[in-house]
Amino acid sequence: MLWHCTQSARTRCDNIFIRIEGSFMLPVESVCAGGNGGTFGVGAPFTRGSAFHDFLSAGINFNHDFGGITLSAGLSGEWALAGKTQNSTNANSIPNKPQMYQAGFQVGFGGGWAVGASGQYVVNYMHAGYLPVRTVTNSLVAVPPGIPNNAPLSNTSDDAYMVTVGGSYTIDAISIGLEGLYNRYNTGGGATALGGGNATYIGGSLNAAYALGPGISLEGQIAWTRSSTSYSALSAQNKVNSYEFDIGTAINF
Repeated sequence: MLWHCTQSARTRCDNIFIRIEGSFMLPVESVCAGGNGGTFGVGAPFTRGSAFHDFLSAGINFNHDFGGITLSAGLSGEWALAGKTQNSTNANSIPNKPQMYQAGFQVGFGGGWAVGASGQYVVNYMHAGYLPVRTVTNSLVAVPPGIPNNAPLSNTSDDAYMVTVGGSYTIDAISIGLEGLYNRYNTGGGATALGGGNATYIGGSLNAAYALGPGISLEGQIAWTRSSTSYSALSAQNKVNSYEFDIGTAINF
């Protein structure tokens, strides 16, 4: 068992990581658990003039080879414990503290095949750094009467979750992957009178990469995304499709 503790003077944050090697009910190669917590003092405020200062995070990773089938999995969480409305110790406390929970896994099979999935749940996502969902900003699309253009639909108490699944195949220098995603953002109405609802994003992509040499690869992607809301009054924002084609070179040192 190995304990490792580090401390950052800038954030005054303590990190403790535990690595256990040995055997449990299954022949486990390694299990890593980590956590950190601390305070930023008054810190630097966000653009809205507020900042969360005290936080706690923890996670665990699992890796094992089951006789040719490899499994990598992880689970983590992060919680803001306190915050201030202004960059001052005398400011009021911020309600709706953000929390984030993440999990994911990948299974590798012989012959270059691999599949995986990941998920994330965000409590009070606007306070976790996510932008609010807004009404249409395109001047060519008419906004229904009584609904302001570019108005936030999200409240600071709204939650969101994101899910991705995918698979890949690698043979020699060629890798091909297929991925799908689903994101849902709850919306409390924000600056509109529309009330509660949600915004969703679904999509898929086909990706390919060819290794040209050590650290250099040619990569390409074809992707599709559809965004929508549950508000019938925002019909211009419902079932909006977008398409993307990318090609480029990745260089890693």
